[in-house]
Amino acid sequence: MKGEVKRIMDYRGYGFISSDDIDGDIFFHYTELKNINFNELKVGHEVEFEIREDPRGPQAENIMVI
Repeated sequence: MKGEVKRIMDYRGYGFISSDDIDGDIFFHYTELKNINFNELKVGHEVEFEIREDPRGPQAENIMVI
């Protein structure tokens, strides 16, 4: 699945991705980034990722900047 980094919470180590394929934002944790350090990630980066369903909503995993 493809999307774009919408918001980053630097001090918390997580952020949100928007995708045309899913309504609403998709949560991600910095430990799921595969080819970039969290400190280098910027709002607007295009990413590929997989979705994991969580009781709190969809979460992105295996995130790679494209």
